[in-house]
Amino acid sequence: MKIRKYLAWLLAFAFVFSLITGNTAQVMAKSRKAAVIKSVSLKIGKKEVTKKTYTMKQGEKKKLKVTVSPKKGKKTIKFTTGNKKVATVSKGGTITAKKAGTAKIKVTVKAGNGKAAVKKTTWMKVKVTKPSSTDKNTTTEQPETPNPVVEKKSIVVYFSCTDNTKTIAEYIKDSTASDIYRIEPSVPYTSADLNYGNADSRTSKEQNDATARPGIAGNLPSLTDYEIVYLGYPIWWGQAPKILYTFVESCNLSGKTVIPFCTSASSGIGTSATNLQMADTSQATWLTGRRFSGSSPKSDVESWISGLGLQ
Repeated sequence: MKIRKYLAWLLAFAFVFSLITGNTAQVMAKSRKAAVIKSVSLKIGKKEVTKKTYTMKQGEKKKLKVTVSPKKGKKTIKFTTGNKKVATVSKGGTITAKKAGTAKIKVTVKAGNGKAAVKKTTWMKVKVTKPSSTDKNTTTEQPETPNPVVEKKSIVVYFSCTDNTKTIAEYIKDSTASDIYRIEPSVPYTSADLNYGNADSRTSKEQNDATARPGIAGNLPSLTDYEIVYLGYPIWWGQAPKILYTFVESCNLSGKTVIPFCTSASSGIGTSATNLQMADTSQATWLTGRRFSGSSPKSDVESWISGLGLQ
């Protein structure tokens, strides 16, 4: 009899224990899934554009609004485009139609951190068309004064000690009818400063110092009226000279399209442009850069610019 009572007690204990542990597992599972994204919807103005194609005219800009359900909790939103030549999208979700074609805009929403993080993606397509003559008002009874054609104004900003980068910068200026600005250091670099074989040279020390920000002589250019900024520099120790960081961190590049280019004897552009972009805290759109040699012909520069589809 005692054995039966003991077995009955064990069975009852096991049943209660399974209920407790089962509930605990459910609670833990719920806590792990605290970060939830039920849905992500996209709108331009009042028009729903989630997984749809939205038509824009070349040169237009539209703000993409993202609505996430549920609204509670901190979430990060990332925008990417599959074809930057057709359309770009800023960190804040502003779409700029560049040239005729179709581009897919991908929106990724992340909630939570670590293992509890949840991601959800959705997309839309942008179809960019060229403005046609039918878009103009042709009424003869009450003719309207046509709006002036506003061209994309560009500027070439460059730094050059040996004039190799200057040559490429002037090719770009001539090919795009851009304005031009040369970054001049407050303290000019001497040939001894540029000796990369000397670990104690000025440039060696600057490039090895993450906080180095050499001063720029004179006033910085006002970029308010420019949409495109060509940013040029030589490659020093595999990276852009630290004076370029001074420029990027001192100027407001918000809303601009930045196109980096560099010169070197053999090194590629590498991570130099990416690191400059990371130093830019504005909402600028950075395109993939290009490396040239100091002796690159003007035709190479013109071919590259034509492929950008911006002018």
